[in-house]
Amino acid sequence: MSNTKIMRMAAAAALVLAGAVPAALPAQADAADRTTGKATGQTAAQTAGQAAGKRREDRIEVTGVGRVPVRPDIMYVRAGVELTRSAPGDAYQAVGTAAARLVKVITDSGVAARDVKTTDLSVQPEYTTTEPRTVSGYRGSESVSATVRDLPRAHVTLNAIMAAGPDVRLDGVTFDKADVSAELARAQELAVADARAKAQRVARLAGRKLGRVVTLRLVTVDALPPHLIPKAMIADAGGHLSPGEGEQRVTAEVVYALK
Repeated sequence: MSNTKIMRMAAAAALVLAGAVPAALPAQADAADRTTGKATGQTAAQTAGQAAGKRREDRIEVTGVGRVPVRPDIMYVRAGVELTRSAPGDAYQAVGTAAARLVKVITDSGVAARDVKTTDLSVQPEYTTTEPRTVSGYRGSESVSATVRDLPRAHVTLNAIMAAGPDVRLDGVTFDKADVSAELARAQELAVADARAKAQRVARLAGRKLGRVVTLRLVTVDALPPHLIPKAMIADAGGHLSPGEGEQRVTAEVVYALK
């Protein structure tokens, strides 16, 4: 056999083999799929389940408000003494004596001794306004605070303080309630109920039903925020002040799921 013929036969065999390789690959892939088909199917199902779990559920956000009236039952009085002496030791002693006298005035008016306390005792130098500036004396001051629990007789305490002497100052008063836990609990209930009623109404309009609570946040506003009534107003009223009425307010911010 000639060399040319042998070379032609080899080339033809090479072409057959070259064509056989691609034909064999799909068969191998099919075999691999048949071998791993079960595992591949499980992975797809798991992936679909995870995707469904990650899908954000429909939600509705509402805000409910609960309001409960609060009637003050105590009054905080802010007072103090202030005086000037030529020496710091004299100012210290004099202010201590004046504060003790003021405490007695308050307790004699009907306030329990346990509800009166003194704070912020200080002695500071005072200077002349002309040059060269020198120390002209020492100012002593001490604060006195009292909790008046008998509001109908509060004017007795206030008038006694205002008549206690030139060294005594009345800074003002504020009203409060000693315990607002009952009002707070009721306001929270009303706020949550208001939020749920609003959510149910919106869900009904949308043709849906209310699901679980996703998040709940309660925001509380001080029922009786401090409001200082100054001495001038107290004096004009002759010590007779109306405590008025506050409001315990709670806001419920709720996110519900929708079915």
